[in-house]
Amino acid sequence: MKGLKCVKCGKTAKPARLRLEGAVVAGWRCACGEEYLDTEAVEQLLAIRKLASEDLNAKITRQGNSFAVRLPMTVFKAFGLRDKEKLMISIDASNPKAFTLTLPR
Repeated sequence: MKGLKCVKCGKTAKPARLRLEGAVVAGWRCACGEEYLDTEAVEQLLAIRKLASEDLNAKITRQGNSFAVRLPMTVFKAFGLRDKEKLMISIDASNPKAFTLTLPR
C-alpha cells in the first residue's frame, strides 16, 4: 500500500491502521489529520458484519485418515480464505463443546 495524495492539503498520506466502528482496517492518514479508508478492507468488514447476524453451520467430513471442517462459501469469501490455508485451533477447557478457528495472518 503506497502513499495517497490528500485532497485536503495536497500532501502524501501514509499507510495506517484506522479504527472503524471498533474494528481496525487498512487506510491512509495524512499529517493534516485527514484519513482515507481502503475500500476493499471496508467491504470485507461489511461482509463479515453481515455474516455475524446470520445462522451459519459448518460440516465435518472424513477425508482419508483425517477430518475436514467444511465452511460455507460466504464465510470463505468474506475472510479472503484460500484453498489449503492453515488455521489455528483454540480450545476452551471450560466449554468442552466449543473451539475457535483463527487466521494466523
